[in-house]
Amino acid sequence: MIKHMATIILCLAVSSVLGAGSLDTDFKQPPMQFRSQPLWHMNGTLETGEIRRQLQAAHDKSGFSGVAVLPVKETEPKYLTEDYFDRYGDILETSKRLGMSVIFYDDVGFPSGSAGGQMKRRFPNDVAHRLDKKEMDVEGPTDWTATIGEGVFMGAVAMNLQTWERRDISDSVREGKIAWRVPAGTWKLMLFTCVNAGQDVDYLNPASVDRFCSLTYDQYYKRFSNYFGSVITMNFFDDINIRKLSGRVWTPIFNERFQTQHGRSPVTLYPALWYDIGPDTTAARVSLHDFRAELLAEGFPRRVNEWCAAHGIRSTGHAMGQYHPQPVFLAGDHMKFYRHCDIPMIDSIHYYGHGRPGFKLTSSASYSYDRPLTAVEIYGNYRTFDKAMLYRSGMELFARGANVLLPHGMWYDPDKVRIPPLISDFSGDVGPALASYNDWVARASLLLQGGASCG
Repeated sequence: MIKHMATIILCLAVSSVLGAGSLDTDFKQPPMQFRSQPLWHMNGTLETGEIRRQLQAAHDKSGFSGVAVLPVKETEPKYLTEDYFDRYGDILETSKRLGMSVIFYDDVGFPSGSAGGQMKRRFPNDVAHRLDKKEMDVEGPTDWTATIGEGVFMGAVAMNLQTWERRDISDSVREGKIAWRVPAGTWKLMLFTCVNAGQDVDYLNPASVDRFCSLTYDQYYKRFSNYFGSVITMNFFDDINIRKLSGRVWTPIFNERFQTQHGRSPVTLYPALWYDIGPDTTAARVSLHDFRAELLAEGFPRRVNEWCAAHGIRSTGHAMGQYHPQPVFLAGDHMKFYRHCDIPMIDSIHYYGHGRPGFKLTSSASYSYDRPLTAVEIYGNYRTFDKAMLYRSGMELFARGANVLLPHGMWYDPDKVRIPPLISDFSGDVGPALASYNDWVARASLLLQGGASCG
């Protein structure tokens, strides 16, 4: 008990430096930055007067510290048009006047990476790729030829089906065709290509991520640079993942980067992604998947973090797969993923209690990298919701390591809420409770921030 009391006292002492005054005054009147900051879904036609009214209500009635502006497919004017940026300017100007902050959400809808469809149109070679395989079983000895097919050629492997011997025969390719003298025995001959098959950016390729940033991040900064670091305090990327494309999301730079890192080619490991290749199977799969997780960590989150650091804001956002203790099939290695994230984020949606086995992965990453803040996108798509759930779910996520709450959320048009609940003054049930709720959030967040000593 004495040890626990000492820890609490230390936490209180450390956290008191975060506010404007003493811990006593900060606890009684929590500073704005500790209150929750909801996602504001822009699901309608944006008008200056209504933007100002809703932000004023979010400040006066609900007690929110700001908003995370989330464009969606229903947003008018259309995303990234000049008329859209005019309305975004209204949001920033009004937020500045009210002393509220804005989180820059980096795309339309989710996941991040499409730039509202521009990525595929403008940079078709920089969207997600899939590793494909074409194969044939051949009885040797014989001469074998085949056409490589579409995509970036990644290698060719011959595997003896009796002995598990694997040979890299990539050097036998000439002008889009392969010709190889097959030795005696039964061989599986495999051609691997990386095929352009997605809509979102190639998360594994830093150069591709830079091109995505040129379509979104740079466009906002070009127009609103004077708000970055003051009104705009952080970004928000959403649902970065390797789930699509049959689970074999890949990148044309994989071989080159693997060779540089490990001093050898990965080509003879590729068959293990489809087959048992004998005693080397597990090691081959771990090697390939681990390196893909490394590319993901050094790709999207790192490049975005570096952009944010250069433009005066902090980076936050989350990978897909927050709900599993081992989400390797969704986003690789979460501990690696958050290595370059200022504020690791938990994604707590769908219903109360969903995801408990995986939430501590993100807060553990915060602890491991000495990140004092852990955000949570919370409440979205709940099956049932009332004002009591604000606290019930909030307490659970505080207990699991979060100390920055981003409710999901406000909706610009409250009559067309596509993903409930509605958490704003428009809600007859939840709305009247929000001011008290945000006092509670601010006090809890105040006490839970301040350093690793409180972990």
